[in-house]
Amino acid sequence: MLEITPDDVALLNDADLRTLIGLLCESELRSRGLSAAAVTWSGDQNAADGGLDVRVALAEGETIEGFVPRPQTGFQVKKSPMPRAEILDEMRPKGVLRPIIRDLANRSGAYIVASAESASEMALRNRRDAMREALNDLPNAKDLALDFYDRGRVASWVRDHAGMVLWVRSKIGRPLPGWRSYEAWSYAPDGIKGEYLLDDAVRIRTDTETTEPGLSPAARAFNAFVIDCVTPVVSSGSSDCREWEKRDLCKPCSTAALASRALIRPWHFTQTWPTDRTPRLQLLFRI
Repeated sequence: MLEITPDDVALLNDADLRTLIGLLCESELRSRGLSAAAVTWSGDQNAADGGLDVRVALAEGETIEGFVPRPQTGFQVKKSPMPRAEILDEMRPKGVLRPIIRDLANRSGAYIVASAESASEMALRNRRDAMREALNDLPNAKDLALDFYDRGRVASWVRDHAGMVLWVRSKIGRPLPGWRSYEAWSYAPDGIKGEYLLDDAVRIRTDTETTEPGLSPAARAFNAFVIDCVTPVVSSGSSDCREWEKRDLCKPCSTAALASRALIRPWHFTQTWPTDRTPRLQLLFRI
């Protein structure tokens, strides 16, 4: 269901492709219990970047592997194809190896080119050979790991992080029906100063009129059949969220980084709550 293809990655524009690699690096570090603060990738897409679009710089002693192969890893992100000539021009502008690549080698790091092109096994081998050729005058070239990620490998990386699948599909205009990632769902013309609309009308009916101090009947009914199988993810600051937090019944999503790890499906309530408390639709789950 949460599927992404290499062709989906190819539909991203330059800026979104770079953002994707940055977000994937952050997600990769979080999944390993490491701080995303080690990832830097801000700034204008067309601004001078010294040869790196995204950099991971973990503290000394920390280890990592996989799509971020070393604690010091730099990514150059290109939407366009990167044949041998383009790789040499990128790594050695005017025939001089970029200082940032020398720095990565001195730190026994990794340098990776990520592209939206599709490359066969032979083409990938030729691109890695061109990257190695660019280091022909670097004494410690063997200390630098090199790799080339085409759109197929980027798609494989995205599939490791389900929240990023939704992000990519949203960016290319192919959202998954019924599912939405973290975003501003409601129309709020007054910004954060806006107030909730409150009245005495019943919006959700439950099978009992008994109330419990602190929790609304709807929230209490929701908790009764959901809390044993999922961890609710609700908007921070709402009264129900604060009460659920007190009871250790929910995990609030106060930031996009946290909410991106949850997949949320809008809930559609019937006028009367089912007497058997069977949910009409799956609400959400944690990844």
